[in-house]
Amino acid sequence: MSGEPPFKLENNTMRIAILTIHGVGEQKPGFADSFHQALVAKLIHNDNLEVGCFELEWQHLIESQEEKMKKNLSPLHWDLTRRFALSYVGDVIAYAKDTSFYKNVHSELNKKLIEINDWLGDDGKLYIIGHSLGTIITFNFIYNLQNVGAMGNQIFKATSVDHMDRLECLFTFGSPLYIYSLQRDHGGRPIKVNRWINVYSSFDVIGYPVKTINDSFASASYIEDRRVLCGGLLSFWNPLSHGAYLESKKIQNLIVGVIDSK
Repeated sequence: MSGEPPFKLENNTMRIAILTIHGVGEQKPGFADSFHQALVAKLIHNDNLEVGCFELEWQHLIESQEEKMKKNLSPLHWDLTRRFALSYVGDVIAYAKDTSFYKNVHSELNKKLIEINDWLGDDGKLYIIGHSLGTIITFNFIYNLQNVGAMGNQIFKATSVDHMDRLECLFTFGSPLYIYSLQRDHGGRPIKVNRWINVYSSFDVIGYPVKTINDSFASASYIEDRRVLCGGLLSFWNPLSHGAYLESKKIQNLIVGVIDSK
């Protein structure tokens, strides 16, 4: 989905934008379509809202390079497993702060936020939903905006700083920020937002609570860690749960409940 948001509700008095940012693995444009449709279906009762759904698909920025690497795997065993590892681990390694990929991803996010800001007008509200590596991208982007001396600003200086004050709530699902905090001394500092709901499954080996990073995260009253079981019979009890957050009705209802409460 791109350009003019595909979902509009009649008799609206306020615009809200939902931006979904995907995580690692092979993703294509439209990856959030069914997720957005489910949210809008649950929000349709609210006549006071006009909902715009946006997505940030950044996989195309690294896809061609990874595809070239996959072609070199034919002499090796466990081909499917290696391709899976390359798609997942490759994305993580590529998204290092001294790479052009880091710069390009943040540039795409900056453009998307400007597009959203133009659509929202003067009084609209923004909700960002990040999954997996998408939560790290979101965290780093906002952190760089709020910390002028951050190393990330040396690579890409965002121009959408004036738009982030309309961020009503940040949702992070299956976030590996707990692991990424090793990059900063003593875990670093949290970003400052109106509200941050971090959702994780106990069976997800990639997603973790964020308030356990250090005392700064733990004492931030606007951060909530929520443990949720997500996935079907084959996935809720194992690491496959990492890919089931956006399909979870519990999580969809959580998002809708937060939006409806405003």
